[in-house]
Amino acid sequence: MNREQIIARLNEIRSLLGGDLTNVDVEALQNEVNDLNAELATIEQRTAAARELRERIANGGGTVIATSVTPASTPANNVETRNTQEYMEAYARYIISGDPAECRSLLSVNAPAAQNGQVEVPDYVEDRIRTAWENDQLMRYISRSFVPGNLKIGFEISGSEAVIHEEGTDAPNEENLTLGYVTLVPKSIKKWIRISDEVMDLRGQAFIDYVYDELAYRIVQKAAAIVIAAILAAPQTSRANGPAVASVTSALNAATIVTAEGELSAEATNVVAIMHRKTRSALKAIQASSGSNVGDVFDDLPVVYTEALPAYAAATNGQAYMIVGDLSDGVRANFPNGDEIRFKFDDLTEAEADMVKVVGRMYAGIGVVAPLRFCKVLKAAS
Repeated sequence: MNREQIIARLNEIRSLLGGDLTNVDVEALQNEVNDLNAELATIEQRTAAARELRERIANGGGTVIATSVTPASTPANNVETRNTQEYMEAYARYIISGDPAECRSLLSVNAPAAQNGQVEVPDYVEDRIRTAWENDQLMRYISRSFVPGNLKIGFEISGSEAVIHEEGTDAPNEENLTLGYVTLVPKSIKKWIRISDEVMDLRGQAFIDYVYDELAYRIVQKAAAIVIAAILAAPQTSRANGPAVASVTSALNAATIVTAEGELSAEATNVVAIMHRKTRSALKAIQASSGSNVGDVFDDLPVVYTEALPAYAAATNGQAYMIVGDLSDGVRANFPNGDEIRFKFDDLTEAEADMVKVVGRMYAGIGVVAPLRFCKVLKAAS
């Protein structure tokens, strides 16, 4: 029995002794209590000794004789094993060779069986992928789901208001509700590069850094561009298969963002201003030149940078150069196979040139899913 089980049994015995003792073998219970207390004391002594040993090691005590990877017996220990240098080395060799046996040998046989031929990814690699998402200013706001296949999301096109029903009068009319549906169809977002055998000879962390950093960044950057394209392509009036995105035509001025905000629905709550960094600089210049006559031209909204929109100076007449809206409620990204980026290695096609093809792929459906959560700002004619 572990510590929690012993304490639970002791509490159970105390309840028995505090009640009706008819047909209760008190002596046997007392003997059991003595045994449980002795076992509990042993556990406490071992815990205290282990704590003292950890503190001594942390303070530099003892001498390292040899190091080895100890098979894990619990999920927590599995995570520690996956973070070891040995596992990182093995994982690097796995994604080159495609053979997961070496990585599995570093995990306990008690570890869950890998699914779909995938081995566990070292925590470090998982963090790199998450960092690629979090470092993209736009994609960090997007809501995500993980539904296999196509995902249909309903939205309201129109609905009648509630009314007051006076006592004794006829029943009010039934609500007239019109719904639409957005279908998110997943597609592959890919990026590939060729790297030399010399780079492939790198091991562990250096190799994974090189591949993941470049491909993950480019793929997530493309996903952000798809978000912008979906907003720009949305209709101005909601229809059965697409929610509306408002638009205003305006030269860049101190009131541009506030004007665009006025076109959003009341349900748009986490509003941001999406623009090229040079557009923000131009707005800051307008604010600085206007002095105290102009308040905050950004209306306290977070600014999200993207190069999927042109800078204001480079935009043509009628072209969108800014989007104001709620990314978390207005856009959904659905990942049927998870939002991790998967890789394939081809070391045969160009073997004579000592080159290896590395293909990164993410499978996602992205679209606008709620009406009037966005307003796009179009450049006015001079």
